Formats: sequence, C-alpha cells, structure tokens
Amino acid sequence: MRLCAVELLLAAASGMLSAQSYSSRGLAGGAGSAPPRAAAGYIKIPLLEPVSVLLEPNECKRIVVTNISSQTAFVIAQVYTHMQDVMVSLSPSFPADASYTSPSAGVVLTLTPATFFIRAGEEMVSAVLFALSYTALDPIPGACNTEFSLENDPNLHLTYDRYETAVTFAPANLGTVRQLAPPACDVKTDVHTRWRLTYDIYQYFLPESDLTMESLSKGMNKMSSVQEIERNGIKITTRNSFQQSITYGNSYIGTGVIYNVIVRDPHLKTSASYAPVSTYACSLSSEGYPCKNSANFTIFRNDINFWIIFCCVMLVVPTVLILRPRALNIITCALVGSYAVIVAIGVYVYTSLTYIVLNVIKRTIHPDFAKVESDAPFQRTDFILTSIWAMLFVSGVSLQFILERNRLPFPPCPYDNWRRRRNTTYGERTPLLRPPDI
Repeated sequence: MRLCAVELLLAAASGMLSAQSYSSRGLAGGAGSAPPRAAAGYIKIPLLEPVSVLLEPNECKRIVVTNISSQTAFVIAQVYTHMQDVMVSLSPSFPADASYTSPSAGVVLTLTPATFFIRAGEEMVSAVLFALSYTALDPIPGACNTEFSLENDPNLHLTYDRYETAVTFAPANLGTVRQLAPPACDVKTDVHTRWRLTYDIYQYFLPESDLTMESLSKGMNKMSSVQEIERNGIKITTRNSFQQSITYGNSYIGTGVIYNVIVRDPHLKTSASYAPVSTYACSLSSEGYPCKNSANFTIFRNDINFWIIFCCVMLVVPTVLILRPRALNIITCALVGSYAVIVAIGVYVYTSLTYIVLNVIKRTIHPDFAKVESDAPFQRTDFILTSIWAMLFVSGVSLQFILERNRLPFPPCPYDNWRRRRNTTYGERTPLLRPPDI
C-alpha cells in the first residue's frame, strides 16, 4: 500500500505543474477549459451532492470534501459500487488496521482535514461518492467501535445466506465540538453518556428483479440522510445501547434491499445516519449464491407459540366446514391448485407470494430463523399475481360447484353415514346384501 501513497504524491506534484502551466497559458491566451482534477490525484466532492468516479484497477484517489461550514463538527463520507469492492482509509498507505473494504464503505471525518482515500481492486470500478455534515450536538455513528478495523466505523457490516441477512454496526458516541476529545465510551453508563442513545434500523426495497446500477443509486440516495431514510425507509426494529447492535432480516434472493441505521440522542433530540449498505442476497458475479428469481410480532419468536398458532390457523377452515365435506374439498383444491400456479410463475418472475410457503419451510429447517425480521415487499408483480390467484380461485370454486351440483356428494360425509346407519332398523325382512352407504 506504500506504492499508493507514492503515486498520490507524484500525482499531486504533477497536478501542481499542470496547474502552473495552465495558469501561464491562461494569462497569455485568455480563458480556457479547466485543468483536469484527475491528473492531480484527488477528487473534490461537495456536501450533499453525489459524485461519480471511474477508478482503474488498483488506482488510488485522495477525496477532499468541500463546502463545509464553520458549524460542522464532523462529516460522514461514503462510497458505494454496484458489486465490486473498494477500499477506504484515512491514510494514503491504507494500513490493514485502519482501512475498510466493501462495495459500500464509509468513514468519519473529523475535519483535520476533511480528506480520505479510496483504492480500487483488481478490476475497474465505477463508484459514487457522497458526504453529509453534522453539528457538535449530533451523535457520531460508530465512534465507540471496539470490534472492527476503523477507529470510528460508521459502516453496517452485512452477511447473508439463503435464509437470513445479518446487519451489525458499531455503537455511536455523543457529539463533541470540532477538534475536542470525544467523551469516554465505557467509563459510565448513566444518561450523560453514550448509553442513552437509541438505534432505529430501517430497510428499503429496490424494484423487483431490477439489478441495475441506476436503481441502486436511486435507492442509496433515498437511504443516506436521516430525513430521506424516515421518508422512504421501513423501520423494522429499535435497539437501545444495552442491546446487541445486530439485527436479522429475511434473505430475498434477487431483490435489492438497502439497510441503514439512525442513531438518536433522546435528550438533545438530535440524530445521525450510518453509511447505508445494500444486498441482493446473492452474487451478481459467478461466485456465491447466483441471482435467480408472516409477521414480526414478538410472540412468534418462540417456536412453541409459532407452531401452535400455525396449526390453529390451518384448522380454522376444516373445522368450520367439517359438516360440509364437498365444500371443504372444493375450496381446498381450488386454493392449493391456484397457489401452485402462482408458485410455478414465481420460478421465472420474482414474487414475494412464494414466501408464504418458503418462510414456513425456512422456519422448519433453519433453527435461527425465528429471530429474522421478515417484511417482504409487495410490489407491482405481486398485485398482478394476487389478482390472478384470486381469479383462479373464484373460477375454480364456481366451476366445481356447478359440475358437482347434481351429483352425489364426494367424499361421503361421515356424519351423514353415521346418522343413516343409526336410523336404519334391522329385522328378519332386512336383505342380507344391502346397497353400500352413499
């Protein structure tokens, strides 16, 4: 990584020479086009304005945040890509204990100076840079980190498998005036320390089956600042500082989900957002899980409660229609048959309707699925398929009732058979060979 620092120094020197040459030409020949910033080895990003950048393989860039007011105490800067990893660090040498690598990475800038560094991996990377400013009253995301590499880590660390997606984050600290030492993290736990902070975890679903960078960029913009997160995101849970800073979500393979956390100071009524992270619960490359196409109440966390309620719900319809076996049989066949059609369509077109059964299967075979926050998006395709499902169900029930209208009941009702046998009298004139009960 020292090579990267040398490259940045050489690029900066080259940029100074280019700027001097441009200045001389400008004095001699009038105004011209601005000198390229890329040649100087750094990129300027104004606050609240996304900036796109294309990095060559293993290329390093120094990022400078501009338009910072005197009221700003710290800045959360973030960079994200579609799927490639990018490394961020506060040092041009990218030390292992002070760098972070991810398709979505952020750093806390304490404005001495407002500069950080990014480095591409082994392939060309198209990345987007974004920065947000905060005052001394706002809590600092990840400033009480004791687990991850960055000293102040505003990142959400995401892992997933076929069943669940886990999001972990470092605790925040109270805000402080610029260039002053922050409060101690774990000396006391009273209301004057960071232990009074709370954390709201949000998620945002991208359009179904849309794996494009354009869709991701729009979603990340909607999940970057506190105001945008509250406007567009779905709050899935709240954590206090005494709870584990981890949450679990369902893995919706092939559907983009963006997570972010808002840390709030209930005493000062201030807040700040972490750096958002996205996942498709699958790999857009050839590695990992390839992309193809219930409720979160606390009572359902307990396996006994879940399976008792599940069995009771399953028995509601049979219990109501136990005396009408023909209607029960017709309704059951129509419901299951029409849903089977929807599941078959779901093999080729993504729909959250398939999770009606998949979530139960996951709960059965995966012991930790009870802690997952499951809130599937209901989007355009789901509305269309729900209408088709309802139409197939109604037409199936109606057609079967019409066809069975003048036929003998099938299957025969056990209660009617029992009542018929009870009312039948047997004697010496009763035939030995009787017609079967119908």
